[in-house]
Amino acid sequence: MLGSILVAGFLLFVLSGSDASELTVQNSSSATDVRMFDYDMCPRGAVFSDQQLTTAKTRSRLECANRCSSTVGCEAFNVCPDDLPGAFTCHLLSDRNPQGCDGLTAAPSSDCRYAAKELQELQELICQNGGTSNGTHCKCPPEFSGTWCERLIWAVYVKVSVVCRFTGYSPTRVFVRTTNMSFDVDWATAKAGFDDPHDTSRKGDFFIGLENLHIFTQQFRYWNKMNMNHDGGKQAIPKYYGFRVGPESSNYTLTYEYYEKQAGSLALDGFSPEEPRPFSTRDHDVHGCVAQRGYMGWYGPNCDGYSLFADVIIWPKKVGVDVEITKATWNMYRLVI
Repeated sequence: MLGSILVAGFLLFVLSGSDASELTVQNSSSATDVRMFDYDMCPRGAVFSDQQLTTAKTRSRLECANRCSSTVGCEAFNVCPDDLPGAFTCHLLSDRNPQGCDGLTAAPSSDCRYAAKELQELQELICQNGGTSNGTHCKCPPEFSGTWCERLIWAVYVKVSVVCRFTGYSPTRVFVRTTNMSFDVDWATAKAGFDDPHDTSRKGDFFIGLENLHIFTQQFRYWNKMNMNHDGGKQAIPKYYGFRVGPESSNYTLTYEYYEKQAGSLALDGFSPEEPRPFSTRDHDVHGCVAQRGYMGWYGPNCDGYSLFADVIIWPKKVGVDVEITKATWNMYRLVI
C-alpha cells in the first residue's frame, strides 16, 4: 500500500474505525473467545525463547494472535506491553515449546504472555473459504484469517486498490484526494471512482468511489474525522460518529449518529440536519439540488448543507462570519487498520 504525504492543495478523505478488535475478528463475540479457542495462553511473566519469524507492533494481544494465525510458519507468539501507551510488541515464533507452559524463560515484563496454537488445530488442516494448504498451514484469501481461513476479516470479496497514509499512531486509507477543491463527474464515475491510487506523484485526483465507500462503511462502526487546514491558516475539524454510506438503491445516502466539534476548531456540522441525505450528480439529481447548488454531493431534502466537492466550502460558525474555504492544505477521513 502506498504512503501519502500531505502537501498544499491536497484534499484527503479517510475513514476511522472505533474498535480495533472488531476490525480484526468480525465473527467473534469477544476477544477472550477468540484467544481461548485458538491458543493455549500461558500465565503472565514468562516467554518462550525460539527463532522469531517477525516482530510487529499491535494494539492488543488479540491482534497479535490474529497475525500469528495469518502468518505462514507461525506456531506460537510472545506478546509484551510496548513503551507506547495502549500498544504491544508481538514476536511471532516458528516453533512451540514442547513442554507447554513449563520451562519458559522469565519475561522482561510481568505482563508478557506466551501462547501457542492448540494442538487440536494442527491435527487436521482443511482450508476453508478458498484457502490453500501447503501441508501444515493454510494460505488464506485477503478477507479471511485463522488456521483454516475460517474467520472473516473484511466482507469484501473483490480487491480494491486504495491510497494509504501512515501517521504516528495508525495507518489510514484515503478515499478522496484532489489538487483542486471541486469534482464534477457523472453518476457512473462517482459510483466506480476514478484515477490511479498507485500514482506516487500525489498530483492526480483520486476518488475511491461511492460503491466501495458503501461496502467499507457497512463492515464496522466508523467515525469520520475531517481535518482541514485551509487558506485562512485556521483549522476546521468536525467529527461524525457512526458514519455510513448506504447502498446504490438508497442513492448512497449519508447517515451518522452524532456530530462533535473538536476543541479549538472553527467548524460546526455543515451537513443538512434533515434526512435523508442522498448523493446527487448532474445526471442523477435526486432532489434537483445539483441544479440549484452547482456541485455534486450529499444534500438534505431542501438542498441544504455544504458540498465537500464544491469550489468553495462554507463551514458554519455559531458566531461571526462563516469560514469560507477556497483552498485546502489537507483534509482527511481515517480508517484505522
